[in-house]
Amino acid sequence: METDKNSPGAAHPRPALYLAELVRARMHSYLEKKFAEAGVTDLSVSHGSILFWLYRSGGAENMLRIAEKIQRDKSTVTYLTRKLVEAGYARRRQCTVDRRSVFIELTEKGWRFQELFERVNKELTETAYKNFSDEEAHTLRQLLEKMASNLDENRPVYDKEE
Repeated sequence: METDKNSPGAAHPRPALYLAELVRARMHSYLEKKFAEAGVTDLSVSHGSILFWLYRSGGAENMLRIAEKIQRDKSTVTYLTRKLVEAGYARRRQCTVDRRSVFIELTEKGWRFQELFERVNKELTETAYKNFSDEEAHTLRQLLEKMASNLDENRPVYDKEE
């Protein structure tokens, strides 16, 4: 595929989208390595966003709300939560008011994982932003949010209420 030489980022030897994918891949590798070093081999990096929202929501959340918050389709969230349940980090629970509504709830194993999860994510953030000024880090976040919004104007990058 040929790139328009007048498009933003085209003048650089490595286009921004290539760099974004490179950063994503290196972050995944970093997380996989750190969790493996800690003996956690029954989770994938893909489970991180679900666990993040479960921790943030007090340990239980409606499956549809999880899908909305992590911006993944219901089938993907169903697959990922099934793996969390099989590995013992969470359990499924039907809503007593609306039997069609399913909640995912952290188990004791899921709660025990929180400390490692937060520590490794903090280390990743510190490593990724090493040598950045506060202003550069803020600008990068703004630019990434803008790019994400440009790619799907109907879906905010994150919920301002969070």
